[in-house]
Amino acid sequence: QCARHDTGARRVHHASHTNNHAATDSAFGHTRFMQFNCTSANGGQATIHNVIKFCDNKHVDVALISETWWNSTSRQPPALRGWQIYFKNRHSSHAGPRGGGVAILVQNSIPSRQIPYTGPSEIVFAEIDIDDFPQLRVGSAYVAPQALGELKTIETFLRDDSREAFIAGDFNARHA
Repeated sequence: QCARHDTGARRVHHASHTNNHAATDSAFGHTRFMQFNCTSANGGQATIHNVIKFCDNKHVDVALISETWWNSTSRQPPALRGWQIYFKNRHSSHAGPRGGGVAILVQNSIPSRQIPYTGPSEIVFAEIDIDDFPQLRVGSAYVAPQALGELKTIETFLRDDSREAFIAGDFNARHA
């Protein structure tokens, strides 16, 4: 499900899902987005290579991934043929060795670059140029249950810029 709402001078788009992933033709022309909570891209069924294989099979252009479980002690994400990867490891201030970490995968055919974000949350932003949305900001987020107050920091970051934005991830809303 894709939703749009006005927040002052610009629109913010966000995705919600009922299963672990959602791929859809979106409000952004023919660009296909997927949000996926992989619960560890380090092993098991949801390795990063399996995620890429799924994206290729479903013709996904941009994948927003939460809970990669990558952190400063795990190996860095591999180079992915045909994809740019932007990521932020698990934030060291969040307790526990597992969980967290986010990534954005963008097909190489889509011009993109990472946008610096220094807020406390595990969130990564990239700017992509698609269809009628040049410089679209996309974000992949993991907000830990004990860090729900950080949503205001993310909102402030998005409001400080007039460009369109699309953000998806695990916001732990059931804990709010």
